[in-house]
Amino acid sequence: MRRVHHGDIIALISVLRYVDTDQRGKFLEGLFDAAHVADKYRKRFGQKSWTGGDGSLAAACSGMAHADVGPLGDPNFLECLRQVIEALQDWRTRQREYGGKKGSLP
Repeated sequence: MRRVHHGDIIALISVLRYVDTDQRGKFLEGLFDAAHVADKYRKRFGQKSWTGGDGSLAAACSGMAHADVGPLGDPNFLECLRQVIEALQDWRTRQREYGGKKGSLP
C-alpha cells in the first residue's frame, strides 16, 4: 500500500459512514488489502491496477458511495476517524509481523 496521506483518511471516513458499525473493521481490512495488492501490481507492472487503482487508499475508495465528512467535532466523524486509525495501526502491525505476505502477488 502506498504511503497514507490526509486525503486517504478523509476518503476512508467518507466511505466508512455508509458501512454498518459492526462491519467496519472487516471493511477497512479489505480496503487496506486491496490497496496493498494494487500497489504491488503498480510496482511490478508499472501501471495502475484496473481493480485497485494506484495502490493508495483514496483510489481503493473511488467509485464507492461516500458522504460529506462534516465538521471535525461531529461524534460520528470522530468515531470513524478513531476506527480508521486503529485499523491502520493493526494492519501495519500485521504486515510487519508476517512480512507483508498477505495480499502479495505471486
